[in-house]
Formats: sequence, structure tokens, C-alpha cells
Amino acid sequence: MTITVTASLIHSYLENATLDTFVISDPGMKENDMDAVVRRITRTFSSKRYIDRLTGSKKNWIGEEIPTVTTRLIDFLKSLES
Repeated sequence: MTITVTASLIHSYLENATLDTFVISDPGMKENDMDAVVRRITRTFSSKRYIDRLTGSKKNWIGEEIPTVTTRLIDFLKSLES
């Protein structure tokens, strides 16, 4: 089974899960706004070691190439910036 990740799918999930609850308002997170979240995720996805670990995993349940997924996630998060 392949799940196509679209901005509307992610947006729907985030509306229900509320990014504010799980990330921005989490006292354990240093990031306190969307700009900081985007910077952190972009930095993480820029790590060759991190991407190599994702690429090497046999658990690609999304069924998409890792660069496609990371780019779409960053683009989506940027669309949430105010």
C-alpha cells in the first residue's frame, strides 16, 4: 500500500494533532514559533548522516523517495509561517 503525501493530507493531520500543542507549546522544545521549527527541520534534513539513515531504512511506509518527502515537508512547514 502506498500513501501519497500531499499538503492537504499533512495540513489535515496537523489541524487535528495541532502543531501548537505538540511542538510550539511543548516546554521541552526550544523552538517557539514556526520560523524556528522550519529552521530546525531544514537543518536536520541537511544532515547527510540523517538522510543516509532515512534512506537506508527498510520502513519506507510513504513509498516516496526521501528527498521528495523532506522537500515537501519543509515546503509545507514554510507555508505555515506567519
